[in-house]
This record gives sequence, C-alpha cells and structure tokens, in this order.
Amino acid sequence: MTVLQHSPNATVLALDEMRLSSQATPMRVWTVRGQTPLIPVLSQREWVVFYGALDVRTGREIALPAPTTNRVMTANFLMVLLMLFPHDPLIVLLDNASWHGGGDVQALLKQNPRLHLLYLPTACPDLNPQEQVWKAARVNVSHNHLYPDLASLTDAMEAYLAETPFNTAFLDRFTCPN
Repeated sequence: MTVLQHSPNATVLALDEMRLSSQATPMRVWTVRGQTPLIPVLSQREWVVFYGALDVRTGREIALPAPTTNRVMTANFLMVLLMLFPHDPLIVLLDNASWHGGGDVQALLKQNPRLHLLYLPTACPDLNPQEQVWKAARVNVSHNHLYPDLASLTDAMEAYLAETPFNTAFLDRFTCPN
C-alpha cells in the first residue's frame, strides 16, 4: 500500500459483485409442526448483477445494477468511482476475477494514474469487506422476502445499500499504527 503511505488521504474502496435472483431465498421458516410450509416461487428465474464498492473509512456503499459482469462493466463502474471521488488517489481492493483485468480495465488505469487496483489473494473472500455488505444486504432485503418482480427487489436492494452505513475495521486490521 505504498500509495496510502504517500497519500494518507487516499480513498480506499473494496469492490465486488453480487448476483441477485428473483427467486425467493428462504433461510428460516416458522410453521405449525407437521405441516409443510408453502413458499411461493416466481415462474421465471430472472437476475441482476450489482457492482458494489465500500469506502472502508466511512462505511459508505456505492452500488449500481448491471446486466452482467465483464471487463466493460468493470471499467464503467471504476469510471463512476473516479467521478464520485475526483481529487485524491483511489485505491480499489478487488478479487482476481477475470473481468477485473484486461483490455478495458488496463486502458482505464493508463488514462487515470490516480487509480490503483490492489488484487486480493485468490479464494480469500473473507479479506474483502464488500463481502460483508452483500451478506447484510441479503439478510435484510432478499432472504425470507418475496417481491412481486425483479424490479421491486432491485429497487429495495438499491435503497438498502444507499441508505445503510456499513462499519468495517479493515484499515485497523491491515495497516500499521502511527
């Protein structure tokens, strides 16, 4: 994190994606003993992807729906982050998914020297604070809830992510004290 040493006010974001399905995701169901609960299921299995980035200092979540995950969508989301944080260096922590690198992302990095990507080790989702945001969002929005359509679920997820501050001790755990 050399950038953070030279620019202590740099914005540090943890980025990840989540796939949200229109299907109900029951986690716990209360029912009368001996009676099988009926859980309504939509006839179509639609889904939407959310790109999300957690500001690990403030707990602010930036999340946008997307039709899929690919290098173009990743580069577009990184461009949005650059526009939202226009002045200081931007350090983005992310996993090694194939769509987090390559053509469009590399071109964006060359055009924006204040953008720094820090790739987390493979198969270590516990290191990415954004994973905890997805977990909390699923518990509070999509688990044990049935929405009439994907648009309603997407709106509820967007509202939850925008309105909820998420606490993280990431920098406390992984930086040296002064």
